[in-house]
Amino acid sequence: MGLPARDWLESKNNQELMILFQNGEESAFDTLMQRFQDPLYSFIVRMLNDKNCARDILQDTFLKVWEKRHQYKEIGQFSTWVYTIATNLVRTELRKRKIRRWIPLSTRDSNELEIDPQDPNAGPEELANSSDLRVKINQALKKLPVEYREVIILRDINDLSYEEVAQVLKIPLGTVKSRVNRGRQKMQEMLKEYL
Repeated sequence: MGLPARDWLESKNNQELMILFQNGEESAFDTLMQRFQDPLYSFIVRMLNDKNCARDILQDTFLKVWEKRHQYKEIGQFSTWVYTIATNLVRTELRKRKIRRWIPLSTRDSNELEIDPQDPNAGPEELANSSDLRVKINQALKKLPVEYREVIILRDINDLSYEEVAQVLKIPLGTVKSRVNRGRQKMQEMLKEYL
């Protein structure tokens, strides 16, 4: 007796799922979406500082995966391919904003981002301190230039390897390492009184 369809798909790696999807197995696409929607959303919302726009870009990312599924080649990592699609959509949105000279003015509203979830076992004082630090980290992240923000989010928050970040952003590995280092330095400078 074989595995139930759901378990069978869960046992597949991302590349295998994409090949199944290319061959007409639409439930493989659902599994890929479930695996990638949270980390992709996290990346997009941190880049744009706008939850509503991030949801739209996330939806557009998966729509492009659907539409361009036959362009995916086995030789590449699926994660790199999907992050490249999301990054290109984010960059397009940032260019549109720059053209419109639109800058989000929110400070602590519904668009406020969270870096880490709160520890459910923390006491009131720890929660207050960690909450304040998260707010400061978010504010510092928003102030980073885009080229540093995107590498910090991809590398340090979404945990992509340096090589994957280089592939996603289509820049040399040395440039990724340099930008990560410089971005971390800038974050440390902005947060030195809190760390």
